[in-house]
Amino acid sequence: MTDTVAVLIGTGSIGVAVARRAAIGHTLLLADYNQAQLATVADQLQGEGYDVETRVVDVSDRASVAALAEAAAALGDVVRVIHAAGVSPTQAPPERIVHVDLFGTAYVLDAFGSVIAEGGAGVVIASMAGHMGMVVVYKIDRLTRSHADCAKLVDRLDAASCSFVSVTQAFN
Repeated sequence: MTDTVAVLIGTGSIGVAVARRAAIGHTLLLADYNQAQLATVADQLQGEGYDVETRVVDVSDRASVAALAEAAAALGDVVRVIHAAGVSPTQAPPERIVHVDLFGTAYVLDAFGSVIAEGGAGVVIASMAGHMGMVVVYKIDRLTRSHADCAKLVDRLDAASCSFVSVTQAFN
């Protein structure tokens, strides 16, 4: 085990591809909701020579994400965070999409914003659902509070000299 940690949340093919590059020289903490998928990816990456730890996480649950961030920090300095967990309209109803894709991202940024090492970096891989013409109506007061919380989080990350990038693919 190294004294630095890269975290991959969501063990789908895009996240794993990013983690293969971002985790070189670091302990790789894999986290996913699907235990079977998590075990398969862990075995594969261990076979490729990565130092892998695993945790089950439900990104739609703030406490689950907070526990993951604590586990990551216990392994060493968290220097990379790749958030690639999400569900699409073919996988879940609109309310679940909002809880996983929107609130889950806010929970990840909040929890890992508290533990990421100075100069650390993160990538948020966004859902294609935003490009599918689907309108999701949700309690606007919850979304408004999320924006205010997001602004505070950005200030906290900036003060720690951390950077996060959000990546999405536009489909025309």
